[in-house]
Amino acid sequence: MSDTHQFIFEIGTEELPPTSLYRVSQAFTQAVEHELKLKRLSYHEITAFASPRRLAFFIDGLEKYQPSQDIARKGPALKIALDSEGNPTKAGLGFAKSVGVAFDELQQIETEEGAWLSFEQSIAGQSAKALLPEIAAKALSAIPIAKSMRWGSELFSFIRPVHWLLTLLDQEVIAFDAFGVKSDRATYGHRFHANRAIPLEHAKDYENTLETQGFVIPSYEKRKEKIRASISQVAASSAASAVVKEDLLEEVTALVEWPVALKGQFETEYLSVPKECLISTMEANQKYFSLVKDTGSLYNEFIFISNIESKQPEIVIEGNERVIRPRLADAKFFYETDKNKPLSEYQSLLKSITFQNKLGSLWDKSNRLIGLTSFIAKELNVELAHIEKSAQLCKADLVTQMVGEFPNLQGTMGKYYALASGEPDEVAIALEEHYLPRFHSDKLPETELGICLSLADKLDTLAGNFSIGNIPTGDKDPFGIRRYTLGIIRICIEKKLNLDLIESVKQAIAGYPSISITENTENEIIEFMIARFRHWYKTQSIPTEIIQSIEVLNISNPLDFDLRVKAVETFLKDESAQSLAIANKRVANILKKDKSNHDLTLNNTLLVEPEEIALASTLVEMSDQLEQLLADKNYSKALQTLAKLKPKIDAFFDKVMIMSDDPAIKMNRMCLLRHLHNAFLKIADISYLTLAP
Repeated sequence: MSDTHQFIFEIGTEELPPTSLYRVSQAFTQAVEHELKLKRLSYHEITAFASPRRLAFFIDGLEKYQPSQDIARKGPALKIALDSEGNPTKAGLGFAKSVGVAFDELQQIETEEGAWLSFEQSIAGQSAKALLPEIAAKALSAIPIAKSMRWGSELFSFIRPVHWLLTLLDQEVIAFDAFGVKSDRATYGHRFHANRAIPLEHAKDYENTLETQGFVIPSYEKRKEKIRASISQVAASSAASAVVKEDLLEEVTALVEWPVALKGQFETEYLSVPKECLISTMEANQKYFSLVKDTGSLYNEFIFISNIESKQPEIVIEGNERVIRPRLADAKFFYETDKNKPLSEYQSLLKSITFQNKLGSLWDKSNRLIGLTSFIAKELNVELAHIEKSAQLCKADLVTQMVGEFPNLQGTMGKYYALASGEPDEVAIALEEHYLPRFHSDKLPETELGICLSLADKLDTLAGNFSIGNIPTGDKDPFGIRRYTLGIIRICIEKKLNLDLIESVKQAIAGYPSISITENTENEIIEFMIARFRHWYKTQSIPTEIIQSIEVLNISNPLDFDLRVKAVETFLKDESAQSLAIANKRVANILKKDKSNHDLTLNNTLLVEPEEIALASTLVEMSDQLEQLLADKNYSKALQTLAKLKPKIDAFFDKVMIMSDDPAIKMNRMCLLRHLHNAFLKIADISYLTLAP
């Protein structure tokens, strides 16, 4: 007989919301893990299962009993617990009551401090069988439900109406009652292929039985990978590649229990519509996967995932081909209708589209971008044509029918409509690129015009929202300010742009002359952006100490900040890094205590010890080289150069008494320390690195 249990719990429902199925499943399993930990029940592994009609978890290697628990509590001293006649006092009786026993059941212990009352008890662990119903009930109640449903005349609610409960501990049904349903040993198969109760002999049979008898792949991940592989296989038959976006793949995985990939086609006339439009309508409306050629152009074919294994797949294919035609016809109609007038004629409609109630219309925003884009181009020393035209047109596609139907095509349709209107290629490309990056790992704009317009658009949104106090808090960020900030940082760093944020933010704020802006707004924006720096570097596993060592210098140039971070990260690998960091920490602490207000002029005649003379002369010798390295932003080489000071610094602290009795010599040595500290501060405050691993 095994020393452990296997347990399966499944709740069967009506079709669950596909976009949240995976998240709900993970939350459910995590809640089970949490409850098992609270109950002190160990296990080998817990597996989550999720399909459109079920949430389940399987526990393998579940301990049969909680470990026994030894309780020992020390009570009051015996001289307090007993009176002069040996009878229990209120203190003694109170202790007995607190541990739930009669006074006579208490023990006494002898310690060096004297005799004390005590209570010791060994509590046997409860069985897993007795605890599992409570664990399951609490886990169910912990599932995050955005919108619950009620059904019948009962008062309970859940994500969707509940039809069955499976609770099998090895071969035994665990009594459980929830949502008006009593537990059983049966699961249920596919709604069409095996819509019947399927009894299980043992908990371990769950997954295999559902797959072989129920036409259900209960594992979300297994089903997802089967769909991915099936799509690739079907695409290969057309010598094509499938457009498989992860969010669509996950949604389709949550819609089917027995996935079968099939291929359909549509008329070639629709290929006259930009492929992004066709892909969007197939993905958003039908959950289809598009097929593209090696050249990137679209095939007039698509792949869809059926939830049944039909004996006549051609009928299923024909039905899906029939329903996609009206969608494609709509896309073609929108595209051709939008092209009936040039993109510039849509611009005037932006006057009636609000950007933000207090910040004016999209027309106003477009006009602000002219000046801000020009400023950024000047700061980056690039000469751009078509700035005014690009800024004026960059939001015009938002009022077209196509973008109204598919908002994700903003910018993309601007490019197509600009080209159709005869606008220069540079303008058309910039209209698409100014939205980039759209998300964390998205591609960046490539053209100079697209880069400058993208930065201007994001900075304008930041400046406007901060000016009216519309600052992201918690999960609320309706204007995507965090995403925009990260976009600015990525563009500046990855495109190696020498752009100062302070001057750019000032210029962006100046675009809102009618708004009463506080003097602190500029600082708030910069602090917010620096905080996003910190967050971004943490996602790259950069130690906090490195980031802090740069932050204290108030660097407002993202590229310069990044170059310093990389230099310090490399410097930390040097064997002298830790000792230099400790020395800088010591110098910083000494200087912090120095309240004198003297200048930084070092008096060489007051350098009397060989070690201080050597340190001072070496600093002077390397000063020109350091200045050139700093001018070239070669911070790694600059730190390597400063690292050569280590022997001189060590000797200085070993041999030189900084707090000399002679005030002039003492002040001169403090001045030398300031020179040393400032040399490092031109790159980073490495005193912060003493805590780094």
